[in-house]
Amino acid sequence: MKHIISFDIGTSGIKCGLFDANLKCITITRCDYTVTMSADGTAEADPTAYIEGLIQCTREALQSTQIPAENVAA
Repeated sequence: MKHIISFDIGTSGIKCGLFDANLKCITITRCDYTVTMSADGTAEADPTAYIEGLIQCTREALQSTQIPAENVAA
């Protein structure tokens, strides 16, 4: 059975949802990253934190469910 992974990239972290072919949620993982706030109210995050968070959340979702990466269609 093929699965679907979806990401929610938020202000302080990334959530990864792993779903089956019927869109039933199997697991949700979360990875936080640091956001720096400046005095003028702007926020910045290191762009590599997004990539590392996507990788970490995906890895955790697949490992916790023991679903092989090749079973992910999208």
